[in-house]
Amino acid sequence: MLRKYTPATGLKAGVDDGLTEGEFIAYPSTFTRTPDSYGDVVAKGAFLRTIADWKASGNVLPGLFGHRMDDPDYFVASATDMGEDDHGWWVRGRFDLDSPKGVQVYRLVKDRRLAQLSFAYDVQDKATVTLADGTSATELRRVNVYEFSFVPVGANQDTGVVGVKHRGGRTSDLLQRLRLVEARRHQ
Repeated sequence: MLRKYTPATGLKAGVDDGLTEGEFIAYPSTFTRTPDSYGDVVAKGAFLRTIADWKASGNVLPGLFGHRMDDPDYFVASATDMGEDDHGWWVRGRFDLDSPKGVQVYRLVKDRRLAQLSFAYDVQDKATVTLADGTSATELRRVNVYEFSFVPVGANQDTGVVGVKHRGGRTSDLLQRLRLVEARRHQ
């Protein structure tokens, strides 16, 4: 099976949407029919089975920084819910605010310095399609997702974080928390 990372972009931080501190809503993939830098488009329904599998398993879909599966410090967030809508595959999640890297990535996303996402997956079903403008693309019809990641550069320019909640914009509180966590780590 083909495995690759597909990034997503379009950060719009600051939307509340009933989020609590450290929570976010993101679209790691969209159904806009604009090919990503790999020439792929995603069909609506491509994520339904993997979403159902994750929910049935009782496990939590991890949110990483830069696909760093080899280091637990880079497991910076987790999905609390996910689904598909007309726009794409959405994830509601929470940053790990007890982790120095989780706090750092949270701050980067909140401050709009880190604006793109990606995800690791296996392709279960695909086909070559001709788009409305006559170009060919690989349509991903079913994928099995392993993680989503916050990344500096993504391939899909149509998606990203649409909401991130912070405590009244008091970044100094986050910096204090980061210093406390780092101090505990070195004890």
